[in-house]
Amino acid sequence: MTAAALQCPDHHPGLQFFQVFFERPLGRRKRLFKRKVAGTDHPSMAKHHGGTVATRYREGADYYDIRVMVPSESLKSKFELENLIIKSNSDQPVYVKDIARVERSTGPVEIIREDRAKQIIVRADSQGISVGEAVARAELAVGQIQKTAGVSFEMGGQAKMMADNRKAMGIIFGFAVLFAYVILAIQFESFLLPMLMMINIPLSLTGAFLALYLTATPIGVTVLIGLIVMMGGITSQGVVLLSLAESFRFQVDTAAAAVGLAALLRIRPILMTQLTTILGLVPLALNLGS
Repeated sequence: MTAAALQCPDHHPGLQFFQVFFERPLGRRKRLFKRKVAGTDHPSMAKHHGGTVATRYREGADYYDIRVMVPSESLKSKFELENLIIKSNSDQPVYVKDIARVERSTGPVEIIREDRAKQIIVRADSQGISVGEAVARAELAVGQIQKTAGVSFEMGGQAKMMADNRKAMGIIFGFAVLFAYVILAIQFESFLLPMLMMINIPLSLTGAFLALYLTATPIGVTVLIGLIVMMGGITSQGVVLLSLAESFRFQVDTAAAAVGLAALLRIRPILMTQLTTILGLVPLALNLGS
């Protein structure tokens, strides 16, 4: 997180400014209230929200505000700010120093808000490690920070994109399994036989996850798409195998014998088709073309 914090320019406390603290007892004596002082039409006091609108300029059907603002070079000292005049209810001039205290302070260069909530964006470069590993490290560091009321943490950038993609792929994965089950149930006219194939899908994923672990490949969108494609191939092979076992069911004594006979006949075609597919994708997986 140290390297990440160095890339947080919007919260670097390098901007010096004056803070005006309204003193309510003094304001009551002068018949001034905080809301009136904050909304005063003095150009310098209204500078924080873009100046005071003096009039409007019309050009055709469009209107443009003409704002009056005090140049920044005119307010360079605490003395000048304290001697600003505010109009009171009694039409008597009141100085800022009479109702408030002015203090010098430092703050962030830029304040970012979303839905009226203040944000601090911490950026980091995940060069040399995967995005998943960088997210895990960031979450570990965030977990060690003591949260206060009203403070929350949220991942953005590539981390948020990856989380959204995983969520979308999870939904697609669920619909793919559901549609496959419905189609197989219609084809076999049975609710039990498609369940046998659905149970086989998690078993087939063990080899895929083992390969990902051995090659230290992070699970991303490409991997999820590959898993869905692999599940489609396994399902198609299972349909042929199950249909063949059903045809042998009336030629042998037990269902286990029918499955064993169908497996012996189908193992060679399955290995040939799967090996040719895998070997054809090896150059793409190894990125040999670049």
